[in-house]
Amino acid sequence: MTNPTRRLLKALAWCLALVLGLLAWSTVARVTYGGGPEADRLGVATATTCTEHGPIGPRGFGTSYTCQAEVRWSDGETEHAEFPAGQLEPGERDVPVYLDTSESGRADTTLGRNDTAKYSAVRLPAVIGLGFLVVVLALGAGVAVYRVFRPETRTETKEWPVTRAELKAVRIPRLQLLVAWLVVAVAYTVLATIPRYDAPRGEGTFTSPWPQIEWALLVDPPATGVVIIGLILAVLVWAIYSSVRADAARVLRYGPEFLARDQRKKLVAAERRKRGAAGSVIGLLLLALALWGTIRVIVTGSADAPLTVWLASARDAVLLAGLGALWLATAETTPQRIARLLAEHERRSGSGGTAGGAAPS
Repeated sequence: MTNPTRRLLKALAWCLALVLGLLAWSTVARVTYGGGPEADRLGVATATTCTEHGPIGPRGFGTSYTCQAEVRWSDGETEHAEFPAGQLEPGERDVPVYLDTSESGRADTTLGRNDTAKYSAVRLPAVIGLGFLVVVLALGAGVAVYRVFRPETRTETKEWPVTRAELKAVRIPRLQLLVAWLVVAVAYTVLATIPRYDAPRGEGTFTSPWPQIEWALLVDPPATGVVIIGLILAVLVWAIYSSVRADAARVLRYGPEFLARDQRKKLVAAERRKRGAAGSVIGLLLLALALWGTIRVIVTGSADAPLTVWLASARDAVLLAGLGALWLATAETTPQRIARLLAEHERRSGSGGTAGGAAPS
C-alpha cells in the first residue's frame, strides 16, 4: 500500500470516527435529557400529534418522537405544550410529566416524562465528557485530512532522534495505568449517580430510593467537577508520559551517551531513591482508605439492594483500591528505570541490535 493511499484511508477512518462520535454525543444528550430531581410542577400529558426522527439523524441513533401534548397540571391548570424528542410517543395518554423552570424564567424550562430522575446528575458530565472526545476526534480528523493534501516533509533532523517503533517498544506502566485509572474514575463517578436518583421527581423535593449510597461514600464531589478535573489530569499525565517515554527510548538507543548530556541528574539520584519508599507508603495509605470505604459499604448496606446500588456505594472503595494496587505494582524509581534501560541497551549493543548508539552532530 502506497503512502498516499495509507494517508487517505487514515483520514477516512478519522472522519468516520468523528461522525460516530457526534451521533453518540447526540444520542446521549437525547437519552439523558431532563432537569434536576426536584421539579417545579407535576402533571399528566396526552400526546396529540408527533413527528418521527431517526433511526439515524441529528438526534443520534434510534427512533424518537417530538410530540405536541395536552398537559393537565396537579393544580388543575391545562395547557398545550411541545415535548422534546424521546419524551413521549404517539398514542400515549395520561403520562406523568414534570416542568422544571430555571431561575432565568419561563423562557428556559425543562419539560419531560416523569418516570425516573436517574439521569439528572448524568446529563451535564456525560455531555461534557463526550464533547471532549468529539473535539479530540475533530482535531485528529482535521490533521489527517490536511496530511492527505499536504504530506509531512521532514526537513530537520532532531537531536537524539528515535523511531516510532522504538517509542512503541517503551513502556512506562505507572503513567499509562494512571491515565486509564483517571478515565475509569470519571466514568465510574458519573454512572454511580444513576441508582441514587432512580425514582420519579418530586414537586419541590426529592427522596432518594437508596440513601445508603450517600452514607457509604467517603467523599461526594459533583460529577461535573470530577469529569472536568479528571479529563484535564488525564491529558496532563498523558503529556508527561509522552515526554518520559521519548527520553526512555533515547536511553534505550544511545545509552550512557544520552545520559551524559546532563550531569546534574547524578546529583539528584540519591534524593530520587528516597521517593521509592515514599511511593510505597502512599500505596499502603490508599489501600487503608479503600479498606475503610469497604467497611462503610458493609455497615450501611442493605441486603435487598440490587447489585447496581452496591457498586455505586463501593465507588470510593473500588477506585482507591485500584489506585493503591496500581501504585504498589508499578513502583519503579527513576534510577531503577534508567538501570533497566541501560541493561537493555547493553544487551542490544552486544547482539548488534542498535544503530550505532551515537547522536548526530
